[in-house]
Amino acid sequence: MFGDSWHTFEPFDQWQLENPCATPLPFHDEQTGDRLKYMQPAAWQHPGAGGGKCLVFHDSFGHVMFTQWLAEHFDELKAVPSNQLDAQMIEREQPNVVILEMAERTMQGVIARRISDRNKNQ
Repeated sequence: MFGDSWHTFEPFDQWQLENPCATPLPFHDEQTGDRLKYMQPAAWQHPGAGGGKCLVFHDSFGHVMFTQWLAEHFDELKAVPSNQLDAQMIEREQPNVVILEMAERTMQGVIARRISDRNKNQ
């Protein structure tokens, strides 16, 4: 949503959804992967939303407000502050949808290659 600059917007901490249907759930993250320690994992449930189960790995742009809005469309959503996917958590949670949200600038080191290029390096 706003990432690290969220605090520059006037009372951002007072923004909230009107009539949210998703309710917070307790969520204990077992820290199986690399986590962003300055943010806490969060979870919501909205039975009957029809979107199934969603697992979101996010950086600071996936602030609680963004994930709470997203939670309105899923039966259950768990948000984990991490810059990478956690295969163990995905296997354990068995979500219908997995989202990796990150700022574009963190992808600068990723180089797109053709499959034929990968085969040459093996």
